[in-house]
Amino acid sequence: MWKILANVDNPFYQKGLKKLFDVIPLWANIIFIIIFLSLSIFLFFWFFKKTKDTMKNYKKEQLEEYRNKYPKNKNISYEQTGMFIPPLVRIKTYWPIFVAIVFAFIGISWAVGSTISTL
Repeated sequence: MWKILANVDNPFYQKGLKKLFDVIPLWANIIFIIIFLSLSIFLFFWFFKKTKDTMKNYKKEQLEEYRNKYPKNKNISYEQTGMFIPPLVRIKTYWPIFVAIVFAFIGISWAVGSTISTL
């Protein structure tokens, strides 16, 4: 099988990946690594602070609205109402964790010097 891959006329297989460190100076690479990893850490911790408060407030407002619509059910919990948080609100609330993961992958691949490859 390796003989087949060695005879392939694709320049990607023959030349290999160009390292990031060959293109950009070392000081710029270090700056980019620090920027991406610090953004990742910042967004990760901001996610926990923001999400907890946002979800509590949204559920509280939703429960108050439910109690105004159905005054007979005053002593009911949020879980017993059958309500849920809409997907759009979840996306607006949970976007920092996804961006933090992306920045972490970018920072790590920049620190290693190449992307993850199967070659």
